[in-house]
Amino acid sequence: MKVLIDTNIALDLMTNRQDFQDDAAKVFTLCAGGLTEGFLSANSVCDLHYILHRHFHDESVVRTTLETWLNLVGVLDVNGEDCINAMRSQTADYEDAVIQQAAARNRCDYIVTRNLRDFEFSPVQAISPKEFIKLALKR
Repeated sequence: MKVLIDTNIALDLMTNRQDFQDDAAKVFTLCAGGLTEGFLSANSVCDLHYILHRHFHDESVVRTTLETWLNLVGVLDVNGEDCINAMRSQTADYEDAVIQQAAARNRCDYIVTRNLRDFEFSPVQAISPKEFIKLALKR
């Protein structure tokens, strides 16, 4: 199974969001353990850097944090075609539309996100972290 992990799941883990960090940790652990292939999009990595820098105010902490988690999951590129197709998408949030296009082009099976509503028109099915954990553990 190949999944694209949405930015919010990575932030849940990297910033220790109380109600969400346990499921986010399980998502990354399942990917790191080889039960599934997990990826972030390249634009998510850029967004994560920016947000984490605002959160931690320490570039070395940000880089160490990102490097740690990028050793557990891969990074999918985002290309011009993804950006153009995202503009044509029915998805209102452009960043989410770009993620959807990158996931589709890279033949991901699922997008793991807490914002399921934002992925209503996605060509790749969006599932919650809890749903992903159940699926991955069945394999």
